[in-house]
Amino acid sequence: MAGPDDNRDDGDAPEDGENVVRVDFTARKSKAAPSLASQQAAQQSAQQKAQQKIADAARLRPSASEIAADRPEKLRMFARFVEQGMTMVSLDARREGVRVPQHLAGELLLNLNFSLRFGIDDFAYDDDGVRASLTFNRVPFFCEIPWSAVYQMTSTVNADRMMWPDSLPTELTDLVPPQVRPSTPRPPAPAPVPAPAPVAVTTPAPPASSSTTTTADAGPPDDDGPRPTPPRPTLRRVK
Repeated sequence: MAGPDDNRDDGDAPEDGENVVRVDFTARKSKAAPSLASQQAAQQSAQQKAQQKIADAARLRPSASEIAADRPEKLRMFARFVEQGMTMVSLDARREGVRVPQHLAGELLLNLNFSLRFGIDDFAYDDDGVRASLTFNRVPFFCEIPWSAVYQMTSTVNADRMMWPDSLPTELTDLVPPQVRPSTPRPPAPAPVPAPAPVAVTTPAPPASSSTTTTADAGPPDDDGPRPTPPRPTLRRVK
């Protein structure tokens, strides 16, 4: 009776090691190890950069008492307002250097709220402007607002408001009271007209026959003697 191996052709039997794939797991681990290490190093580097960014932002959030009087007025006012609570900044988003979501880039009256209580890691403000990642429709966007684009700040805590009329868009100047509108140079005053020089006038003498001079009495009449003879009339030429 034929066994199970009777139909095998011994000539076709594979030799030892032929068509056998050997996997070197040790080499595979050694190759995967550098890749995993590089990923961990990249993650660590990203974390360090994020921490450094947070530290830099915190350093660029000076308190109002730390800002000298020669620093930009808008920076000093913003620092004071934001220490009180949420501050609304009104700006012209069309100005150069403004970075906001694209659908807001053409707004001439854009209000953005900033607060230390939001806990925004990259929230910073310095001599150039204010920067922070704000949320629009639940989508964060890193905004950059130069002070040149800001024309009003409002404290939502006590409704204090500060306006810079010279930074107002021209389209809004008619909406504010005249006393706070942007200053415009006055036209030069007209030159004073010199007074005419005095002109000498010569009055001709009247004819001798019609010229008389009346002399008023110097005192009451004297009954004891004749009155003194009045002086003889004379003519005088006026030059």
